[in-house]
Amino acid sequence: MANGVHRLLTDREVAAVLGVSVSLLRRWRFRLNGGPAFYRVGRLIRYSQDAIHEFLETRRVDPSASSAQGANHE
Repeated sequence: MANGVHRLLTDREVAAVLGVSVSLLRRWRFRLNGGPAFYRVGRLIRYSQDAIHEFLETRRVDPSASSAQGANHE
């Protein structure tokens, strides 16, 4: 981190972190709320590490919460 600014990640780096293809990551950008927040710098697309973390947290599944809900509906 230089001067308080985190390094921004490229499509390829984010795709590798998430375990998805670069083309899927690009498709997500065209869908509303489909993928992680990103920055457009001219023609470049960049992602912050915080945005990737937030994206993953919104998709977190707690198995114990799911099984407790299922038990209440039986």
